Amino acid sequence: MAQAYARLLQQAGLPASVAPSSAVQPEESDYIVLFNLDQPFESYCVAQKCLAKSVPFAIYTLHHKREWTERFLKHGTSGLQRFAALALGGSALRYETVVGGVRQLRHSSLSQALSLRTAGQMMRFLLSNADAVVVSCQAEAACIESDLKIQLRKVVAIPHLWSAINALPDSDGGGDYATDILCAGRVEPRKNQLGLARFVKSSTDRSVLFIGKKNTRHAAYISEFEEVVSSCSRITWLDHVAKEDLRCYLASCRMYINVSWFEVFSLVDLLALREGARSVFSKGSYLFDELGASGGDRGVSFMAPSDLSELCILLDASSARVSPPLPLPLSISPDPQRLVRDWLDVIG
Repeated sequence: MAQAYARLLQQAGLPASVAPSSAVQPEESDYIVLFNLDQPFESYCVAQKCLAKSVPFAIYTLHHKREWTERFLKHGTSGLQRFAALALGGSALRYETVVGGVRQLRHSSLSQALSLRTAGQMMRFLLSNADAVVVSCQAEAACIESDLKIQLRKVVAIPHLWSAINALPDSDGGGDYATDILCAGRVEPRKNQLGLARFVKSSTDRSVLFIGKKNTRHAAYISEFEEVVSSCSRITWLDHVAKEDLRCYLASCRMYINVSWFEVFSLVDLLALREGARSVFSKGSYLFDELGASGGDRGVSFMAPSDLSELCILLDASSARVSPPLPLPLSISPDPQRLVRDWLDVIG
């Protein structure tokens, strides 16, 4: 995402670059944008340097809903991750404090690691000292205030940039791309493909095509997923397709499903909406907040990722596509020129 925004600003004639936090020297920049509030360790260290050098910074939060991250920790994890989550009471803040601290210790000195605060303290530090807090939508800002018990100031909503996918040529679908249920995204516990695959195998006679690369950090999860896929002829998995082909699949499927435990905005979800695919999304996504009552008009249903039994009813419903697809609201599908103006408002 940072790379995409940097390219957009460069195209508008503004100097912008992306660097890992360990390489950032605040005095070499007029303004710094940090990313990912939920993993605050690296951003916190850079923010301290910014304050010492009087360099303004913004934080693009990418904050996931606490309710659903904690449901994931309690019910969607396995193995060592599950042991750690349960040992920490399923608390997202405690989990990130421990796991993030271990991660940071690998890349910094012991003294620096010991000087860090808890995840919650670092998140509040970033939000309180940032020149601007950038969110993907207003619902995200509300969740941050509720989850961290903090009052935000100078909040700017800048939707995700997905014009690269949006600019792909239209597809007429059909042909070899036709499929029943489509689920796309990196294969990992958060995305909940294993739960969907087990549901398809045991509770329906429908077929499903999964598209997504393996997250190799979750070997046990991948092994279980591969076992379910190989044991059911109605389940197919492609680890990679070109963007143009993905669009063709979305234009041809009877139903698109993404029941991940939590999302800010999935670009594939947005593309599915643009193609008019009848879709099932997770209540852990901000699409649930942004589309609201209009979801039904777009052929969209929302459900809890913790209980997929409702899919039995949804799969029996009409699978007709939404034609023509309704235009997406600017709050989730902005014009790139508007994004440039929004970023100019942030950096001044």
